Amino acid sequence: MSEIQLKTPDITESVFAPKVQGTLVIDKIFKESKLDFLILWSSISSFIGGFLQVDYSGASAFIDRFSHCTHQKTIVINWDTWLDGGMA
Repeated sequence: MSEIQLKTPDITESVFAPKVQGTLVIDKIFKESKLDFLILWSSISSFIGGFLQVDYSGASAFIDRFSHCTHQKTIVINWDTWLDGGMA
């Protein structure tokens, strides 16, 4: 059985919600603003993947792609794992 088959819609939604919905909320809040720049935090998992992280990688890839579609000058920082914290 593959990793994707183990992910239920509820599990996937719980991972997608903070990244995808959070990004969309930020976009809505600043849509009419003329920011100098916008920084979004993503993960290197968006391009290297990770064991049992298909949903997390997908949500991070959404942020990466979103940065190319927004009207703001947007910078994405693709973090690696954090020592003693985060998703590690």
